[in-house]
Amino acid sequence: VIMTGNYTPPSFFEQHINWINDEYAAFYRGIIEELLEKTDQTVEEAALRHCEREMGEVAPDDFRLVMHKMIFIDLYVRNYWRGMVIKTLAEAGITVDVIGKGWEELECSAMQNVRIHPQTDSLTCLEQLSHAKISVNVMPWFKAGTHDRIFNILLSGSLPLTDSSEWLKKHFKDKQDIIYYNLNSCEEIPQLIKYYLDNSDEAKVIIQNGFDIVADNYVWSNIVEQLIRNV
Repeated sequence: VIMTGNYTPPSFFEQHINWINDEYAAFYRGIIEELLEKTDQTVEEAALRHCEREMGEVAPDDFRLVMHKMIFIDLYVRNYWRGMVIKTLAEAGITVDVIGKGWEELECSAMQNVRIHPQTDSLTCLEQLSHAKISVNVMPWFKAGTHDRIFNILLSGSLPLTDSSEWLKKHFKDKQDIIYYNLNSCEEIPQLIKYYLDNSDEAKVIIQNGFDIVADNYVWSNIVEQLIRNV
């Protein structure tokens, strides 16, 4: 079981939450708490709702300036869930290989089950994915798109276990081409992993189905052709 990606403990972002005064800190924390509770929202949706609640209607140019100051919220939420997922797996007795910097700062009572590999280049990450039976992914905090990690996982012959997005659900069916989990039900992830490790033939069918979708539609030549058509 593997995860590729860096980790930053949420405590690192306290300096950005508290950088003005207590009123602003409470405002930022309100957005973060809502995003952690309702994981299907984008940062923009939650931030705009909180801004309008505090200030009334916000002009688009003003909101862009506000969002520029709140990039740390995306990073806070993303890293919170990355840490939560790995912690949940490790404390359930599942050994996970993580590739990236910062993982030694994860607060986990079962760090002996987290094998940390240093941050490395993309080619080495792809090679490591090819040796993994299951690759765990936490999506960046946009909800309409995907990430190339999904494509790389399937092309490497590993089973992707990921939270969902609108785009992913439209193009990859759960338990047919991919495996989805719910961030708000992290306690269910170890059972999913144990099931597919024990049922490797079923996992191989899902990987092959997903591989075919990516190989036929989402390798770089496909993406370039789509970009050219839309220029």
